[in-house]
Amino acid sequence: MQTKYDPMVGVLITALCVMAMFSAQAQEKKINIKALPRAVRAAFQQTYPKATMTGAATEVEDGKTIYEVESIDGTINRDLLFTEKGEVYERESEPRITSHRHKIGS
Repeated sequence: MQTKYDPMVGVLITALCVMAMFSAQAQEKKINIKALPRAVRAAFQQTYPKATMTGAATEVEDGKTIYEVESIDGTINRDLLFTEKGEVYERESEPRITSHRHKIGS
């Protein structure tokens, strides 16, 4: 027995995915680095003294305000999520990619 596919199911699933994506993005709000709580700035600077903060944002996760700090530390791009008390909630880091142009064929 062959099951028939209802195209409206696909449309509905796609619409729900798009709505969820926009909902998640709407929770993040860019803020000035100076607007970060003192505990967040202190924890970041103590943990990564050579890193430079490049951006900040707030998000709501599980009903709590979380503070995101975007940073560069040498060749590492790092995003950190902190609680208001300066506790690390999540870390994300990746190598910084730099562009090099080379002349081909010379």
